[in-house]
Amino acid sequence: MCGICGLVQFPGCPPISLDMLEKMSELIVHRGPDDSGIYVSNDNSVGLCNRRLSIIDPTDSGRQPFSNEDKTIWVVYNGETYNYADLRGKLIDKGHVFSSHTDTEILVHLYEEYGVDCVKHMRGMFAFAIWDEGNRRLFIARDRLGVKPLYYAKTNDSFLFASEIKCLLCHPQLKKTVHDEALYHYLTFLTTPAPQTLFENIFKLPAGHRAVINADGYINLEQYWDVFSNDNANNFDSNDDQSVRVLEALRESVKLRMVSDVPFGALLSGGMDSSTNVALMHSQMDRPVQTFSIGYKGTNVSEFNEVEYARQVAKHFGSNHHEIIIDRNHLIKFLPDLVYYQDEPIADPVCVPLYYVCKLAKDAGTSVLQVGEGADEL
Repeated sequence: MCGICGLVQFPGCPPISLDMLEKMSELIVHRGPDDSGIYVSNDNSVGLCNRRLSIIDPTDSGRQPFSNEDKTIWVVYNGETYNYADLRGKLIDKGHVFSSHTDTEILVHLYEEYGVDCVKHMRGMFAFAIWDEGNRRLFIARDRLGVKPLYYAKTNDSFLFASEIKCLLCHPQLKKTVHDEALYHYLTFLTTPAPQTLFENIFKLPAGHRAVINADGYINLEQYWDVFSNDNANNFDSNDDQSVRVLEALRESVKLRMVSDVPFGALLSGGMDSSTNVALMHSQMDRPVQTFSIGYKGTNVSEFNEVEYARQVAKHFGSNHHEIIIDRNHLIKFLPDLVYYQDEPIADPVCVPLYYVCKLAKDAGTSVLQVGEGADEL
């Protein structure tokens, strides 16, 4: 993952504070340890920051913030566009010139070609911000399912956005005040539905939404995709037809997510979701899949411990398997960091084992992981 943040100062207000921009960037260094960059407009009214985790084109040519040739479009981007190679070819055919192989540059030229409708051409997980100097506007967007986070706030003199809430709280006008209705939702549903957060005056950009913020602070927020209004819905003659189409979609989805210039692997619990991922990766690779699992030790943990199933799947597909066993002390040790990283309470206890198994993968040199999230909903 990467981290992005930035702000736009409204006309007649003081110029942006470079110190505050740098502080915002430092607060999300854990999201992008490979590189960092800051863009400040010539009139000191706009600042964009990026913390980069390099996946596609990890060379310096992929550094962010990224601009077009005449420096009128600037982008900070967190995510991955899985169909970037196809989009690149189409954009080249339309006359666009590329200086890198990063998927971030795809976004620059997509915006030049299609404006805010660029998101409709993207297939992937993403959150980004584009400063359009010619039109004096900021454009922010989030992927269809909200895999990548994006928060925003508006003060008397500025509009701010960031991958994490803690960045926004750097602004002196944004206080750590609890949003009462959001707290009620959290205690009732164990989540805080977008656009609310547990902080007053700080909002989530909802999944499948985009927003254009004019230089004077006017926000035009709109939904560009809705799962319940799918124009591509298909009719099937039989259950067998449905099964074939689902398998084809899963195979294509897994293949697209194996596009990476750095080592990748899969989290493996031994259940149907992650085991399907590993099976489909194995069928499309000429080397063993890197798999990572977690188990538990202690009393009353046997019903949650799936590590033996994971070992069986790993053995069946001949994966290069890694595992870690944790106990209650790992939870206690991680708790302070968990509070810092999450910003808001999280009711799903899986965040603790997820942290440790991802750390296991990172220590093994793997930067990209496929997981089974979403399969249950499917």
